[in-house]
Amino acid sequence: MAWPPIERRQGARVSTPGNPELIVPTSWPIQVQDLAAGGLSFISSYRLAVGRRVRVLGTLGSRPFRAIAQVCWSGRARWPAARPTDVEIGATFVGFSGDSEHVLHEFLNHPTA
Repeated sequence: MAWPPIERRQGARVSTPGNPELIVPTSWPIQVQDLAAGGLSFISSYRLAVGRRVRVLGTLGSRPFRAIAQVCWSGRARWPAARPTDVEIGATFVGFSGDSEHVLHEFLNHPTA
């Protein structure tokens, strides 16, 4: 590769005011602490800002569950086995995919089904 690299962009460039945010999709495991019809709390190795929306993917019983949740609060994890870097996060459900809302209600009413 030649140095300096050859400029290939043809379009105009602009500066972005403020603090723009670039979100890169990624995934990591979480430990669900509490699950309710309105949302969940979970332990994560990563901090999430209040207001951030996250996709929750998993299974309830043997059925797939897919939802969008919005972070309401976060803080240092307080459970006994928590690592110093673990964060506890609370989020409310703001949307569901397919029949996931029905799957959630069935699971909450009959958790062993």
